[in-house]
Amino acid sequence: MSGWRPVLLRLAALALLVFNLLAIPQPAEAATYVVNTTDDTTLGTFCDETHCSLREAIQEADLVISKGGGNFDALEGEKDLGADISFMLLSKCIPYCHYFQTGMFQPILANFFAS
Repeated sequence: MSGWRPVLLRLAALALLVFNLLAIPQPAEAATYVVNTTDDTTLGTFCDETHCSLREAIQEADLVISKGGGNFDALEGEKDLGADISFMLLSKCIPYCHYFQTGMFQPILANFFAS
């Protein structure tokens, strides 16, 4: 019987290895939205290849990362989007310094979560 023990140990190790390889979660694919229209009149629609406005793309995204003060200025007031938006920008002007309570030329990461 002692001759079977190494074989059984190897089979058990192989089975454990195969189980661990199968149990590794696969990375999820990120969705890519291509904004192809400025027509924002169709409420309740979803982005597809033929029609995708910026508002629809933002509403379908799990998280929007926006870079720069111009994007902050444009999107910060859009509370009706219902989207989670993170802004990355530099405080390059006095209004930003006051709004974010920071000094000049400081990096800012601001998170505005709808949920």
